[in-house]
Amino acid sequence: MLKHSLTALILSLCSIMSAHANPGQDAKDCLTVTNGNEKAVFHNSCDERIFVLWCGQLKYSDKGCGDGPDGGFYTHSINIDAGQDHEIDVKGEYNYASCRGGIDFGNSKYKDFPDGSYQCLE
Repeated sequence: MLKHSLTALILSLCSIMSAHANPGQDAKDCLTVTNGNEKAVFHNSCDERIFVLWCGQLKYSDKGCGDGPDGGFYTHSINIDAGQDHEIDVKGEYNYASCRGGIDFGNSKYKDFPDGSYQCLE
């Protein structure tokens, strides 16, 4: 009886843990960032699409970190295909995050938090 109860408890805990696990994959290892002359270039060095989120003192935006959608930290995002680059105009400090996969309007595949940390969801 105790053995069956213990097995049921372990299976329940595994189920709960997997339901709350982060299914997404960070793309830090895919992203190379080069800075210079009021520009930053994001390069995707992986063989799959990633998306990058960023915010900060940007040349053509009045929004700063913490002014993202629904109270989010990051204000901008872009998909970057394998081997491709994306350039942003900066005039000061900025922050960025990246996840594997793609992102589209109205379909958040990440959660971001006030301290700039983030969680990839897909």
